[in-house]
Amino acid sequence: MKKIRDQFYLTKYHNRFKFGITGNSHNRFGTSQYNAGGFGNTVGILYFNNEGYSGHTSYLEKLVKRELFDYLIRSEKNPNKVLEYVDPKHTQIDITYMQGVVEDLIKTHNLKIKRLKSVYLPSVQMDKDFVNKVRENPDKYLEDIA
Repeated sequence: MKKIRDQFYLTKYHNRFKFGITGNSHNRFGTSQYNAGGFGNTVGILYFNNEGYSGHTSYLEKLVKRELFDYLIRSEKNPNKVLEYVDPKHTQIDITYMQGVVEDLIKTHNLKIKRLKSVYLPSVQMDKDFVNKVRENPDKYLEDIA
């Protein structure tokens, strides 16, 4: 069975800005690989696909890589390949800048993606069932991108 990766996130991870997709933000930012060892990594902004549009986050990830290509860290094995991390030497690229790029791409490409209301961001890390709550009641937790 294929994993549902219906969330796209922006975060600051070990002092580098990062974006990516996931199926469970709690696993990624709560008890997760990103916070193993007590690091204070938190999700900055989180987006969800509308139900039935799970491919839109994968497409968005590709669009963001293309848009930010010149600012991303290169793979050591293949310099033509980029990672999801902004190179720290590009200090003008931060969460706010990335949010603008992401939301412009969502609108331009008419992607069926909404943003998690910022008041609920702490719940992503604290409540392991929060992602399912969002999926069950998206109107309560998500907002349109204006």
